[in-house]
Order: sequence, then C-alpha cells, then structure tokens
Amino acid sequence: MNLLNFSQFAWAYTFCQNMQNKLQNNQKHEVNIQLAIHQIGSQILSSVIIQNNKSINNDKKELPHKIIFDVIPQEISWVEMCQRWQQIARKSSVTEYYVYAPHRNEFFVWVLRQNQLVPIPIKQHYHSQYLPIRFEYFKDTLEVFTTQNQPFLNFKEQALALTEAEEEIEAYQVALQEKQQLLDQAYQRLDLLERYYQNTQANLANQQRTAS
Repeated sequence: MNLLNFSQFAWAYTFCQNMQNKLQNNQKHEVNIQLAIHQIGSQILSSVIIQNNKSINNDKKELPHKIIFDVIPQEISWVEMCQRWQQIARKSSVTEYYVYAPHRNEFFVWVLRQNQLVPIPIKQHYHSQYLPIRFEYFKDTLEVFTTQNQPFLNFKEQALALTEAEEEIEAYQVALQEKQQLLDQAYQRLDLLERYYQNTQANLANQQRTAS
C-alpha cells in the first residue's frame, strides 16, 4: 500500500473509529459499523459501512438504513469510479452514500429518494438524514461533528488520544500494583501479629500451668 492509499485508508479508519466511539458504544444506538476494503479496477478503495434496523437520527420515523462512506485514492480513474457507482446503485438497501477524496478535498452526497439515489448539493454544512452527525465542508478540509457538537478526532489526534489512554491504563496498573504491594504488606503484618498473639497466649497458658 503506497503513501497516498494509506492516507485515504487512514481517513476511513479514523472516521470508522469515531463512529464506533460515538455511536456503537452508546447503548441507545444498536448500530453495526464496519471498515471495508474494495478492489475497484487496479485501485484499493476504503469504505465505512453503517447499518441499522432503525433510524438513529432525531427524526421520529424509524426506518432501516444502510450508509456507505467511500474514501477514494488519488489514482482512481473515472472509469473505476463509474464501476463503483454501479455497485452502489445496485444495492437497493443503501439510503445514503458519501464519497470523499482527501487529496482533492472533494465531498459528494447521494440520498435515497423515491427508490433512487439522488445527488445533494453540498455547500458548507450538511446534516446526515440518518446519522446524528454533521459535516463541515471547508476549502481545504472536511470536518465531522456529532449533533451535540462533539468534533471527530483526526488521525493524529486519535493516535494521540490512544497513546494518552494507554499511558493512563499503564499508570492505573502501576498504581494498582503499588496498592496490591501495600495490601500484601498489611496482610504480612497481620499474620505476624496473629502469630505473636498466639505465642503470647501459649506462653501465658504455660505460665499458668507452671504456677499451679
């Protein structure tokens, strides 16, 4: 996998991880989120597939949905993109389809209407019709937020957060080991006190028997 392909894979991986952290770990949202790799012609395409039996947006309607987010590499051709579009168009279960090209910062959205995926004009803001997220589309980047205005972490931020979490776990394990050592020492002292008490009681009993 070359550097450009890794960049688009990293973007898809980060988006997938954010979705899992924001949605899949929430007990209110029974959602299946998967990261997939597709061979389209000579290119490798990364996808995030989000599927649920119910809409997890704030909409009162409860409709099953399947959302596909494709992150495409720089080398992909129009012919290969047409091949991918034909694959998506044949999937009648897809209710929302995203395409993002990080190298060109191009973002496209299709939404299912009357049994057809139709393109949606994107300006700066776009709220997903099926997910509790919104996209902020700027000239040089695409940012994602939850409806509670929580930003998605980028690849570097997520790696940093993972490192910090690992450090916190390691610090917690060290503290736990120190507490265990203190607890072991306390048990040893109690054991010594118990033996001292038993010896004292035995000596007192011997002295009483000798005195009698």
